[in-house]
Formats: sequence, C-alpha cells, structure tokens
Amino acid sequence: MSDAKNVPQTVPAEYGGKWLAWTKDAMRIVGVGDTPDDARLAAEKAGVTEIVYEWVPPSEERLVLISRGPAGEVSYLRRSRAAVVTVTM
Repeated sequence: MSDAKNVPQTVPAEYGGKWLAWTKDAMRIVGVGDTPDDARLAAEKAGVTEIVYEWVPPSEERLVLISRGPAGEVSYLRRSRAAVVTVTM
C-alpha cells in the first residue's frame, strides 16, 4: 500500500482554467488565480514563497497525447466537447 503522504493533492475540477501555485515539492496547492501572478500572491498570502506553477485546462478540455517530432518540436492533442485540436510548438 502506498504512503498517502507521498501522493500529491488532487486538483479540484473548479480549478479548471486557472493557474495553480504548488509547494516546491509539487505535493500541495498553496495558491490559485487567473494568472501566475495571482497564484503567486495567493501563495505568499498563505506564507509560501518557494513555489512551482501549473496551468490547469478547463474541465471540458483535456490533454490527450504528447509527442516529440524529429526536429524536437512538441505536438499535443487537446480534446474538448467541440473538437480535437492538434497544436505544434
């Protein structure tokens, strides 16, 4: 059985479309906002200054595939209720 202390906090569905500030070990959400700065300010208000950021896709949109091409480009598919979109960066 795994140790519950080693499992990151579950991201609530209502955080979809938001920026999260996680503890440096990425185990606990300490700030949420519409921008990375908003999430950072919320984390600082909670007394946490060493954070990592994550943007959470809206609940109706999910990342379903990531691949790296021969030239190093990254492509991913986003699935939403309306369409599947391929994005290359």
